Amino acid sequence: MRRVFLFAFAAFFALSATWALTVPLGSTIDEGAHMTWAAAVADGQLAPSRYDVPWGHDVLWVTARVRVPEVIADLGVTSGCSARDPQAPATCSSPTSASDSSRMVASKTIMSLYNPLYYAAVGWPVYVLPGLDGLYAMRLISALICSLLVACAAVVALRIGRVAFAGVLVAATPMVLAQAGSVNPNGPEAAGGLLAFTALCALAFDPEPALVRSRLWFFALGAGVVAIVRPAGLEWLAVIAVMAVLLPGARPAYQLVRDRRSWPALGALLLAVLYAAAWMFTRGGLNSIPLPNGDKYTLKDSLEDSVRGTPGMLRSMIGPFSTSDTFYPFGTEAAWLLLLGFLLLCAALFATRRQLLVLGLWFAGVLLMPLVANALTGPGLINLWQGRYGLWFAVGLPVYAAMVVEKRLAAWAPVVERRLTPIMVATVVAGHLAIFWFEARRYGVGQAGSALPLHFTWEPPMTWAGEGLLFAVGLALLGFLAWRGTARRDGSVPPQDLAVQPPPDVTGSMTAIQAAV
Repeated sequence: MRRVFLFAFAAFFALSATWALTVPLGSTIDEGAHMTWAAAVADGQLAPSRYDVPWGHDVLWVTARVRVPEVIADLGVTSGCSARDPQAPATCSSPTSASDSSRMVASKTIMSLYNPLYYAAVGWPVYVLPGLDGLYAMRLISALICSLLVACAAVVALRIGRVAFAGVLVAATPMVLAQAGSVNPNGPEAAGGLLAFTALCALAFDPEPALVRSRLWFFALGAGVVAIVRPAGLEWLAVIAVMAVLLPGARPAYQLVRDRRSWPALGALLLAVLYAAAWMFTRGGLNSIPLPNGDKYTLKDSLEDSVRGTPGMLRSMIGPFSTSDTFYPFGTEAAWLLLLGFLLLCAALFATRRQLLVLGLWFAGVLLMPLVANALTGPGLINLWQGRYGLWFAVGLPVYAAMVVEKRLAAWAPVVERRLTPIMVATVVAGHLAIFWFEARRYGVGQAGSALPLHFTWEPPMTWAGEGLLFAVGLALLGFLAWRGTARRDGSVPPQDLAVQPPPDVTGSMTAIQAAV
């Protein structure tokens, strides 16, 4: 499957790199603050001085003083204009010091409590490449990291079948890919969650002994990324641990943990957790501090606002890409709503009672997570939850539903499975193209401009034609993978000669998992 992985990585990198080069610098959510912290970390400023900055009457932001290249400091001054005015093109969004990235100036950021590992990986290009080239390179490195994670998830899913792979495509919404193409830990967090849950689902639905160790390593990699990149990572890891027991069952999960062949991957995950905890309890934490009874915002107010905001929260897992100022036309999002509804309905019809319970709990978790998170800070702090915060968890739901459908169709109607996948992939491709065109129009001429512009006022680095071609290449590669990437032709289990035969002591654990599912 090495060639399949390379194709999957090329596809997802082409898509996320398109968003990295298309959206104006600093226009994605909090990107200026994240780029500032990344540049500071790359310069070795791991323990800057901090102070509290009031925001209204209800919260204090923990802010750090740092020194960064001037081109990054300018992002907070000029580049956000296009995000604040969706009716206008992005002609106002270029930083003023584009030709000078070497001059260090004083700046500030509210992201200094975030673990520095991701920022160290993406922050160094600003000291190597001049001007805006360094900033775009930061985005592309983030896209590369996330694409590696999503490609691993695609490979795991393709081992199950084409419908399972289509489930990964549904999970990798435009919001996931756009966050991957910006400097923001939400990108690797969502990609890590997708990999972790895809590996868990594969272990539960297709416990092929020869693939157990590789899937455990994929799970450890994804879960480790989720645990590290954001301050809430340790809490999210506890949720992943619950799902790791719920999906295969308590007894099979326990037997798998007892198996010594599982210990290297689980040990690596433990090291990642210890590293995340060490930062969290020394220099980390949440960057917002609610003030008691700030603006007299009560728990009841928080819950009411959370319920009213649920539709917008769900839509924001598909879009928007910038600072929550614009939703896409409903038709552009309909592809994901249609596919997710179809997968959930079919999975509910095909599922066993245990699988139906998992589906219900997962769906309820997606809906309730914002209410619980907002309620915990509700007294005194206005709701801050956005859909992207729960992407790491929500991406697993379509993958699980797709695998339920995959296993039933493979056994009962393999012809339906083969014909269903092209329809699902074509729907995903159409949805991506619709949202890409809307994004091009928004930044190229503004929403007040023509719906079918012949000329663009603002152009990205590769021009809209070049970006569109790169995007089309990525979508074409995804279609090729759905057609040729799977190791099966008739819904049967992949041939054993594609992997190394398992040692005897792993087989018992896998038999237990198969029996539980």
